[in-house]
Amino acid sequence: MLALLAMAIATMGVLVIEVMLHRSALERQRTAVTDRLAVISARLEGRLAAGLNLSRMLAAVVSTRPDIGNDELTALSTALMAGNPLVRSLAVARDNTLVFVHPIGGNSAAVGMNYMANPLQRDAVLRAIRTRSTVVAGPLELVQGGIGLVSRSPIFVGPTGDRYWGIAAAVLHVDALLREAGADAPDSPIAVSIRGEDGLGPGGATFFGDEAIQRSQPVILDVRLADGSWRLYAIPRQGWLEAAPEQTVVRLAGAGLVILFGIAVFFWSDSNQRVRALALTDPLTGLPNRALLGDRIQQAIVTASRQGQLLAVLHLDLDDFKPVNDAFGHRAGDAALVAVADRLHGAVRRSDTVARVGGDEFVIVLAQIARVTDAMLVAEKIIEMVRGPIDAQGHAVRLSASVGIAIYPQDGSDVATLVSRADQAMYRAKQAGKNRAAQYGAPLQLIPRVPAQ
Repeated sequence: MLALLAMAIATMGVLVIEVMLHRSALERQRTAVTDRLAVISARLEGRLAAGLNLSRMLAAVVSTRPDIGNDELTALSTALMAGNPLVRSLAVARDNTLVFVHPIGGNSAAVGMNYMANPLQRDAVLRAIRTRSTVVAGPLELVQGGIGLVSRSPIFVGPTGDRYWGIAAAVLHVDALLREAGADAPDSPIAVSIRGEDGLGPGGATFFGDEAIQRSQPVILDVRLADGSWRLYAIPRQGWLEAAPEQTVVRLAGAGLVILFGIAVFFWSDSNQRVRALALTDPLTGLPNRALLGDRIQQAIVTASRQGQLLAVLHLDLDDFKPVNDAFGHRAGDAALVAVADRLHGAVRRSDTVARVGGDEFVIVLAQIARVTDAMLVAEKIIEMVRGPIDAQGHAVRLSASVGIAIYPQDGSDVATLVSRADQAMYRAKQAGKNRAAQYGAPLQLIPRVPAQ
């Protein structure tokens, strides 16, 4: 269990490293996407400013010369559009009716249009008049055909500039604008989506790219317009990294280290347990030794005291065991002791303790007994089981045993007293040479029915 716990902790450590690597890789990826999107945003903002400001310049000229003719407007528009291929056309509307468009080719259908009669353009015109500032509309479908981004600047005339005259407009090629900025480059490593129709930013409709990009933990930047903004969203074209490139190496190396760590902890724990077992158990029989016996008796005392019950400590000594070693050798004697230990285990409950405390001496702790006679019955049973023939490496051996009994709390309330009283009772039983029980309240002793053979 300790090895499994160590492996689990090591695995968690590897997973933490993987998570950190993944986060680091994602941060690098987001930084790369942010850098790429920042370039697109800067290009869009610069080109939009250059193109959309043309409507302001045209409005400024007309406001000082409200009687300007179409020939002069054509010359002015030609000069303004020179070097700015993104501008599709410039237009002037007097009293909200379009009276001038340059170039006229391809745009003649727009001449004579009244903004107030066009629901797609009316709101933006009214907003420009109300705010007396440039308003950006679109991208929208143009009357003359195609999709454009329209910048409208109101024209006010008069000595105090308080009389509304009309509108100056600049129309930009949206597709060319996005293409020049790199937003829709097919070889771009990022996918871009833009929302903010009519300059409404995140509150406007999406007009470019897949809207699903906006729900995929995108990098977000804003592009400022004359009176509003666009919001740009970007993600890697192949999606965000699910795993860092180094994670496979870390996972494989980590798996090996986890296994090695688990094995090392297992052997270390097993070695410690073996050392502890050697310190607390008898190496021949595997039974608890005298050191562990004291702990078991103390636990039994606590339980018996709490539950108001008795417990018994039985001290057993094999009678005349030395002749077995002398006649058949120590290996045969050891085999006989192991056989006795097994029989003692079989004579008691799992909750009881059997310990070897000397060469041929054993102590049995009977936990939670109801009557003194219960201990005597177990002792009789043990003596009978020991008397049965024992195979000691091919030699048939018959043994006998003497048993002394001490009862908690009558004979003592601590470990040392109970063990001592049971030991004394056992020696009296050995000397008596016959079965008998002491008076109630004193330690009990039992002697074998027949001598050892």
